[in-house]
Amino acid sequence: MLRNVIIFWIHGTMVYSHMEEGEGKDPNIVSGFLSAFSNFAKELGEGEIKSINMHRHMILMGIEGKLCFTTWFDQDDDELQGKLILEHIIEAFLAMYPNLNPKIPVELTAFENFNEILEEMNHIKNVYEVIESTSKILIIPEIQKMYEEKFGINISPAKIWLALNFLIKSDAIRTVKENNQIRYRKKGELLKGLSLKFKKKVA
Repeated sequence: MLRNVIIFWIHGTMVYSHMEEGEGKDPNIVSGFLSAFSNFAKELGEGEIKSINMHRHMILMGIEGKLCFTTWFDQDDDELQGKLILEHIIEAFLAMYPNLNPKIPVELTAFENFNEILEEMNHIKNVYEVIESTSKILIIPEIQKMYEEKFGINISPAKIWLALNFLIKSDAIRTVKENNQIRYRKKGELLKGLSLKFKKKVA
């Protein structure tokens, strides 16, 4: 599950934070620490830090220009899916706020609309977990039912469809057209009922 998102200038000044309730962390302190850690790694010639594995969390990091984006996931989350979410967060933030300047302070309230993007990211990750949890080829109503049973959250078919399209474009899942229905399956799963017939050699 996507737990926290912190975006800061590479010199450490925080730009945006979305922290899970009850975490008890000061995002300003966290961004300063991550910035110092990142700069320390560069001084040692290690290059850009991509991830940090902790006891409970996996932190994924990405730098675009002078902005550093960090996302916090549960330790047992899928790292590939986490990277896809981080990439989407970076693209969305830069598209929504293209004129940021490290020399011009911006109130955190200016980024409140970005919370909607993070909510969608959680939906996408949850839909992915549903599909990965079974070898069945699913239609949207089945995904909706499994989603609501697994997470206890109501979700509309439209939100599921949007999440599925993101996952397809990210090459995380596959589509199967069957009996005029579009179904969805996890990547690498063999199609049900697929059989190969070989001609016998003629002596």
